[in-house]
Amino acid sequence: MRISCKAFAAIFLIVLSANIYAGTGVSFDQVKADLDTYITLEESSPVNGQDRYMGLSVDGVALLEVIGPKHDVVQASLMVGLPNDAPEILARNSAILIRFLKNVTPEWEGGAEWATAAISKVTANPGEKEQKVIGSKLITIELFPPLAMLSISLKEKLK
Repeated sequence: MRISCKAFAAIFLIVLSANIYAGTGVSFDQVKADLDTYITLEESSPVNGQDRYMGLSVDGVALLEVIGPKHDVVQASLMVGLPNDAPEILARNSAILIRFLKNVTPEWEGGAEWATAAISKVTANPGEKEQKVIGSKLITIELFPPLAMLSISLKEKLK
């Protein structure tokens, strides 16, 4: 069976779009549960036609971004600062990170332990990232040394 280039391109775009815009099964309210105390999310400029919400902690050391429709977000990312001169902010940001992880993967019993180990690995090996697949969700933890920031993100695992 032969397929024309035009038909192939159309099918490829449909499959690509399905992968790019597939949801995570996590709602906007689920992502931000118990984080409102620290970060207030506001509507921001859309990303590739997707709704986008962003919020910064009052002290500017934690940033939360949520992309996609509120009923089934496409991506959620949290960046937290790792100030070595402010242990109370470091402790708070660690708590925010663990709460975020529990919000987006409530079915994962060992999430906090994995996150702790992953943070140790990425801080010991800057430039590397740690990833874990939980069902159809991909969780990534990454360190950005020049910024002294740690990122944790949720995306749908591509098939």
